[in-house]
Amino acid sequence: MDGFFLAQGAGAGASSLVSLFPIVLIILIFYFIMYRPIRTRQKSLETMIAGLEKGDRVITTGGMYGTVVDVKEHIVMLKISDQVKVKVSRSAIASLQSQPDQPAAT
Repeated sequence: MDGFFLAQGAGAGASSLVSLFPIVLIILIFYFIMYRPIRTRQKSLETMIAGLEKGDRVITTGGMYGTVVDVKEHIVMLKISDQVKVKVSRSAIASLQSQPDQPAAT
């Protein structure tokens, strides 16, 4: 009888390892589908914000378009019209505005 219980105990350890495999697989799938792309997008946004320079055209998270006039540690001054300048937080910058193609000079 002791041999029966020992054989059953050894098999139980292997089956518990096999039962953990789907959980580990799901965690890996979530990492590669969700977490990793979000993290790479966040890193690219951080490098874009760190590289802001005077003259860059940006879009804020509120949807305001403007041109960077001054860059300080945590504040960016945007020119949104001829006589209108606005202070916004660096974290409020969502993206750089894409530059329209320049027509070729003839």
